[in-house]
Amino acid sequence: MEGLSKNLKAALPVNQALKNTPHIYCYNDPQEEMIAIAEQINQLVTQGTEPKDIAVLYKENKYGEEISHFLKQKNIPLYSKRTANLFDQVLIQQIIKILDYIACELDQPNEGANILFEILHFKWWGISPITIATLTVEANQLKYNNSNNSFRKVLVDKTKDAQTSLFNEGGITEVAKAMQVLEDLISKVANVTLLNLVEQILQNTGIIQNVLTGKDKGFELDMVSHFFDFIKEETHRHPSLNLTALVDMLKLMRREDIRLPLPITTGNESGVNLLTTHGSKGLEFKHVFLAGTNAHYWEKKRSTASAGYSLPDTVINSLEHADDKEELRRLFYVAITRAKQFLNISYSQYKGDGKEAEPSQFIIELLEGKEAAIEKMELDPIVKTNYKLLRLQSAPMPEIAQMEEDFIQPKLEKFSMNVTALNNYLKCPLHFYYNSLIRVPSGKSEATTFGSAIHDALNKFFKKMQDSAQSAFPDMQTLVQDFNYYMHRHREAFTTQEFKDKMELGETVLIKYYERYIKEWNKVVTTEYRISNVVVNDIPLKGAIDKVEFNGKQVVVVDYKTGNIENAREKLKGPNDKNPNGGDYWRQAVFYKILLNHHPKNWEVVSAEFDFVEPNKKKEFEKIAVNITDADITTVTQQVKQVWEKIQQKDFYTGCGKEDCHWCNFVKTNELAVALHEMKSEEEVAEE
Repeated sequence: MEGLSKNLKAALPVNQALKNTPHIYCYNDPQEEMIAIAEQINQLVTQGTEPKDIAVLYKENKYGEEISHFLKQKNIPLYSKRTANLFDQVLIQQIIKILDYIACELDQPNEGANILFEILHFKWWGISPITIATLTVEANQLKYNNSNNSFRKVLVDKTKDAQTSLFNEGGITEVAKAMQVLEDLISKVANVTLLNLVEQILQNTGIIQNVLTGKDKGFELDMVSHFFDFIKEETHRHPSLNLTALVDMLKLMRREDIRLPLPITTGNESGVNLLTTHGSKGLEFKHVFLAGTNAHYWEKKRSTASAGYSLPDTVINSLEHADDKEELRRLFYVAITRAKQFLNISYSQYKGDGKEAEPSQFIIELLEGKEAAIEKMELDPIVKTNYKLLRLQSAPMPEIAQMEEDFIQPKLEKFSMNVTALNNYLKCPLHFYYNSLIRVPSGKSEATTFGSAIHDALNKFFKKMQDSAQSAFPDMQTLVQDFNYYMHRHREAFTTQEFKDKMELGETVLIKYYERYIKEWNKVVTTEYRISNVVVNDIPLKGAIDKVEFNGKQVVVVDYKTGNIENAREKLKGPNDKNPNGGDYWRQAVFYKILLNHHPKNWEVVSAEFDFVEPNKKKEFEKIAVNITDADITTVTQQVKQVWEKIQQKDFYTGCGKEDCHWCNFVKTNELAVALHEMKSEEEVAEE
């Protein structure tokens, strides 16, 4: 428009003489961007700038969470007003887990064992982790002897007479109280309203009493109130809402990252301000850092409104939507005009996963073709290393209490190494402890049961071929019928919709799989081949192979895989810079070759093949062979030896400390750690 200029003048006379121009920085990735901002703030504060005169603005709350970590480590005071997701709060996750367990047990009794194991560790019960571990091992043995002995049944039977205690404190008496409360809640579902059930969960489990005696009682009471109000509103809107429908709704909201807003204020007003662009409206600061100005955080952010389902009004009304480009542009303008004197705008060239990222279109508009004004920043390696060490310090490796010698030693004496245990240990020693040694009761997940149905159908398919007079393969329908039979026998692992979807998927996949390979399948095979009593370097090994194909003494080891093949490609790679231990599937292939190399039948393994039963993006089936070298055998043999020695030395009580590790987070969340250790450097790990 004629006469219209983008050159703005400051309204305050004191600022009209300022000649400072905004800086636009491009960093390699989000972490380097956050490190650079934290370092600049640290320098400003060191040079005398008041922390309250500094603000970091961002579109996504998680940017503030990351930067706050670095600033806290530098002892820089912070002030943050943000809207967190109620579902991210530990206490709410625990309440939801109890709802999940009750719903699971009502739908299919005795199938919520894995959930029950975790619930028993919640601190308000006061149960010793060693007591739970001891009962878990006993329940596993009883179930081995009689499949009717579920984890729940064993605990109920065991706690009927709680006069004697496994341990003086946190023993069988506390387990008895917990089981009595949970059993009582299960029995009441049919006779109370949903709101009353939630009320009884909060009261009868001891949650409220625990909150009221805790150091964060104000904040935790707010959390519980917000959650209770949400359920109250939903039951008002849908009077017929039941427990199953509520649990399904909560799962959907978590899966689709639909937030249940929770206002949180931390720090004091004298600290560095960490604010969303929305939250910065009406405020001004001497120094403003506008971070994360990438397209995927701004204009390309997925809208929940188009996700294909409707949301509860209580959620919709509280979500901040900026779908309209003009609204986003205004929001961007608000952010950059919060600066009184100094403005730094930054974005990253790559996402955290290494994929290329784009700057927001508003940066391009701001530059008006002067892209040369963007300053490409390279961090000082020393600064980068120092901050990465600070990051690691926030994720220490948790150590749990050790089991009694007379309990753990017999288990180690009977232990044989299989590839699952090896992978579990390399992933995290605590993962091994819980899944391979204690053997936490596992519920039948939808994905696992679907995979088992496919495996079972293919196993029967080849067995029937071998049993036929002319070694003829059965027809396609037989394969599908065996899949259907297994699925119906394990119907409890699925919701109604999941069962319908997986039945359709399985039938479609198996028909196409049959058509693709029926003319190629080797008939000289053995399936579900189990190997034990193999000893390598005095270490007992065992394993189970889906299929072994023969050509004389030469064999091909075949392992069936279901699921998205794209998610499996990294697991098929050998050791590399990103994963020095190699992928789980690669290690599985090498482990099987080691097993068969020491097998008395003297078979020669020429190939280990992963047969993906679900097609790739191009609707094509893939069989991926892993080329196994002598060096690979040496590497995995050494891994087996090192892990075996650590297991025998009982070096499995301390976790890996990784942020995404389920069992490390489980231990930290439930305050089970007796000590926390600093994470090891890459050099220390490599030396082990």
